[in-house]
Amino acid sequence: MLEWQRLSMSPFLQPQAGTPLAKAVTTPDVLIWQDELIIYSGAIQETHEHIVRLSLPPDFLHKPGLLPIHAEVVLDIDPHAFDSRHVFDPAAVVVNDQVFLYYSASGAGQDQIGLAVSSDGHSFQKHKPAVLAGRAPEVIWWQGRFYLFYVLPGRGYAIFLAVSEDGKQFQPVSTKPILAAGQGWDSYEVTTPRLFQRQGMFYMLYAAAGDAARQDKPDAFGLARSADLLYWERFPHNPVFRKGAPGAWDDGAIWFGTVFEWQGNLYLIYEGGAVQAVEQTPALTQLGLAGVESSIFDQQITNW
Repeated sequence: MLEWQRLSMSPFLQPQAGTPLAKAVTTPDVLIWQDELIIYSGAIQETHEHIVRLSLPPDFLHKPGLLPIHAEVVLDIDPHAFDSRHVFDPAAVVVNDQVFLYYSASGAGQDQIGLAVSSDGHSFQKHKPAVLAGRAPEVIWWQGRFYLFYVLPGRGYAIFLAVSEDGKQFQPVSTKPILAAGQGWDSYEVTTPRLFQRQGMFYMLYAAAGDAARQDKPDAFGLARSADLLYWERFPHNPVFRKGAPGAWDDGAIWFGTVFEWQGNLYLIYEGGAVQAVEQTPALTQLGLAGVESSIFDQQITNW
């Protein structure tokens, strides 16, 4: 069976008073660029969510629970725009030496997906207007096009896909989701897709819930794969990671399972929270860390 294992029973990154992560560390994304492992994450300091860049020591993977040395706010709300209330759910990709950072935005109307661009990964310029209606973006640059995955509500959330030549004007590939609710553990909704590539295939880790009472409070992560980003096949032994046991810091829900390879392992960084924390609006969450050896992952998917 393929399952990521927690590296600690404590959170990997926790809030700390007096920092941009004072109340919560929320939706993570990982960007490996110029030999640096960068974490962009949602964070709550006072009353709204913003996006931070986390600068971490070289051995940070072996010190779960310690705060980053520096958390730099790279994207904040605009009181007069579509992202006037919260900016969160970062998804970053490097194209032509520029970082395209997509994010969820809430304001006076429906949730939107925004874009900000940077040449150094620190200073971002927002693109206006929003690029698409939706939330929880994930982005892949492949064969000269941007593939933007996002979720929309229905009975529960489902995952959709839009494509673009320039990263700013997107066209949905279909009015139907590219991954919808399945059966059993993921029969109500699928949400917060995160993608990684391995051995010529694309893999998606997605969060899911099996009944309406768990809407937007996923219980577990599932794995799916695709050769072309359009047609997806679920792993037959899902789920591959579950929320914490009762009493754990992440026993309420988990989201945004972001997989990255580093020093021979496939790490999984994710957002999670206790039952009481995920009932807040926005949820007062933290980040967890799990891992699986790359060779074990490759072995388990050989006969898929």
